[in-house]
Amino acid sequence: MSTQRLLSTRRILLATPPGCARAERAVEIVAPHSDVVLVIGSGDDAPGLIEVARRYGAGSAHLIGGAADLRGEWLPADGIIGVTAGASAPGSLVRELLGTLARHGYTDIEGLTAS
Repeated sequence: MSTQRLLSTRRILLATPPGCARAERAVEIVAPHSDVVLVIGSGDDAPGLIEVARRYGAGSAHLIGGAADLRGEWLPADGIIGVTAGASAPGSLVRELLGTLARHGYTDIEGLTAS
């Protein structure tokens, strides 16, 4: 376990890029560092982002339409959750999910840039 993980055992890596091409890049950035990746979306690109997350090393990856689809059993007791969104997902869904994750103890959010 890395020193960084020891300092904060419940973290969110947030990468919500504009546009489809950057959505895949966002997943490539968060997946290797995440125990779980949550992809918000319902557009054509969203299912493919789950495969990208798995290919880049996420412990698990789930496609959700919003916070209501989140299952408690997906969340590690301690760990890092990667959060990103498909190109068509509105920012309000991301904010709602972050609020739900905060109620589960995930309040440390690190924003990443997909360029």
